[in-house]
Amino acid sequence: MFCSALEEFAQSALLLTDVVNEVSVRDVGENSITAEEAIKLSHLTQNLYLCSDNFLSSCRSILRCAFPSADKNCTKTLRLFDAQIRGYNDYVSKVINYIKRRHRRIRTIYCTSENFIIAGYFVEGIVEKGVVGPDADIHKNSDCAVSFNRDIPHHVANILLCAGKLGAICKDVFGVSTLAAPASMDSSLLIRLFDQCSKLQNNYFNDEVIQRRHARIKKHGNDRFLVSIDEKNRPANRKPHLQNFKVNFRVPHKYRSIKLPYFGGR
Repeated sequence: MFCSALEEFAQSALLLTDVVNEVSVRDVGENSITAEEAIKLSHLTQNLYLCSDNFLSSCRSILRCAFPSADKNCTKTLRLFDAQIRGYNDYVSKVINYIKRRHRRIRTIYCTSENFIIAGYFVEGIVEKGVVGPDADIHKNSDCAVSFNRDIPHHVANILLCAGKLGAICKDVFGVSTLAAPASMDSSLLIRLFDQCSKLQNNYFNDEVIQRRHARIKKHGNDRFLVSIDEKNRPANRKPHLQNFKVNFRVPHKYRSIKLPYFGGR
């Protein structure tokens, strides 16, 4: 259960990272990202969230399986785990709930700045009556988006952190050693994911540049990587600067207008 869920997440993240890396090294031009690629990035992003949510659910299922039915210690242990992963769990759950229950969509956006491309996305929602744009419950003031360069390492680092929390709880509560890796684990998949993540550019959208903590995956040797979330992981574009945004957007006929991130209005 754990291995299959982790591999599913890793495969999803790897597919998305491959496309982002391919796009990021292109020459800046009018059509740096095609409409087909924008749709593909949207689908891959949604799948990444689904796989992240599935992994967290699998972690909870592992804890439930270790207790007899209706055991109060099970509830206590689950609450302990949820408390330790609350930040990331809330981040993923909100997007998943809005996609599943409120029928929100992932929209791809990208910007060109100097000689590089930054691709990203936002969750489309209803800004006001007759107007769609970045959902204000997810994106501050309905006026920003999320860059893949910053978001993918954030997901990968937090999934590993959640796995570590699960291992620590299993060791403390059940006395189960976590030193040995499962025989069914495909480590080559994780190595490929880490390798591709280490190639992501450290250029972020302007509102992300001023954030204090960033996730980063650095390569040290052939199969050694450092995964961290730290204030020392600073972006390459450290100060807000001119960014030219483009977005692939189809407005449903029942809406009269759209609000785009970073444009300051409709």
